[in-house]
Amino acid sequence: GIMDQYQRLLLCEGRQGERPEQNRRAEMARFVDEEAERIMADLENESWYHGALPFEDVICLITESGDFLLRSLEAQGGRGPVVGRLL
Repeated sequence: GIMDQYQRLLLCEGRQGERPEQNRRAEMARFVDEEAERIMADLENESWYHGALPFEDVICLITESGDFLLRSLEAQGGRGPVVGRLL
């Protein structure tokens, strides 16, 4: 039946024992990780991105009205971007 065909396909692809949803989730996780790495690499080439810059240094860099920068923080859930600007 259909399950036998699916098992044969999994054997051909080396994924025997994985359920379709597990496979989709694993593929999506790989895609998200690859995209996040690509975006972070692109960000690192921008003049307004400063990586894991301490807050004390941010104060020195944002001095004029309209100035902004993007920095990365280590948060409980992992790394995330933070925007700072002076109005």
